[in-house]
Amino acid sequence: VRPRAGGSEAVEVGLEAVRPGWMWAGSRWTGLWVPKVRNRRQEERDATFRQVQAAWPLEAAVEVMQTDPGMAGSWYEGEVLEHEYPDKLVIKYLELHDLEAEEAGPQELGKTRGETHFEAPGLVQQTSKTRMVTPEPVKHVRPRPPPVEDGWDASLRLGDAVDLRFDGGWWEMELVRLEEAAGGAPRRYTIKSVHFDVQHCVTAGQLRPPHAWSAEGAAGGAWVLRAPPQVHMLDGVPRVVEGE
Repeated sequence: VRPRAGGSEAVEVGLEAVRPGWMWAGSRWTGLWVPKVRNRRQEERDATFRQVQAAWPLEAAVEVMQTDPGMAGSWYEGEVLEHEYPDKLVIKYLELHDLEAEEAGPQELGKTRGETHFEAPGLVQQTSKTRMVTPEPVKHVRPRPPPVEDGWDASLRLGDAVDLRFDGGWWEMELVRLEEAAGGAPRRYTIKSVHFDVQHCVTAGQLRPPHAWSAEGAAGGAWVLRAPPQVHMLDGVPRVVEGE
């Protein structure tokens, strides 16, 4: 051992002549030898992180629900780049772009998330081709839905839920009108957003089934179909709003 004060030469002693370097602090004895005690909260966070790592491998193809005003409820595709302790995934988006590195110019660049500017393609002029990379809570992430089968839209009825491909993402909509086209032209669907005051008239190529991810399903999760939202339609007829 080497004294901390009163000499610099090391001396050899027997084990019976030494004891831990006790220090009295905070009404208890402490020392560098005392192992850190992992409390239950820390153990739960560690367990959560291991589950996230197991459930979401790197490079997994996912969709992320957006929560920013103006995009709330929409789903955008990306891939998992990293796991962030304890319950987040670092996502590299396919259709959301980081404008931080580019000069904004005089135009309005749209929305911001923290200090990172981003845009949905088509909302404003594209100024950056850098795909956004940002951590997202795992509760907002789901796998990519299964591929759309041909003819899936043949059974659609008024009031049904559908997803609309718009500005690079998928948006939750409700079917309010069907138009059977003549001469072999594709059927047209008038749909309204369940979150915003927006209406579109599109063909089936811009739609997909209303998939929802149930994390309680077998093998960690299962796909189910959303029920009719009943925001604009009820039993196949338009809702009557008081005062109209």
